[in-house]
Amino acid sequence: MRALILLICLTMLCGYSFAGELRWPHPLEPDALGIVGKRFAVGSARRLGTQEDVSQIRATVAGRKSSTHVSDIRWLSPTLVVAAGTDGPYQVFWAVAKKSGKWEVLVEYNRHHPI
Repeated sequence: MRALILLICLTMLCGYSFAGELRWPHPLEPDALGIVGKRFAVGSARRLGTQEDVSQIRATVAGRKSSTHVSDIRWLSPTLVVAAGTDGPYQVFWAVAKKSGKWEVLVEYNRHHPI
């Protein structure tokens, strides 16, 4: 029952395109950070992938800049996550997807003031 409720919530909040893919707002859209924050909030804290997936997600995000740190990962599906953390003094969300067996950052959302 929880899985069904989560699926319904994700469908309503996430804005799937007609092709069935999740659309991510442009980082400069006025409510982009709020939308991604909601997706993070409804994501599963319980791992939907392997420990290797978690390590690869963290390495993929950290590989972008030496100042980044992933503090939490929320799973929207086994191949799509929202990672939260910091880049220096700034709070950041990253949309990360597994494509062709490899995790990649789709888009980064940065709160432009220190936390």
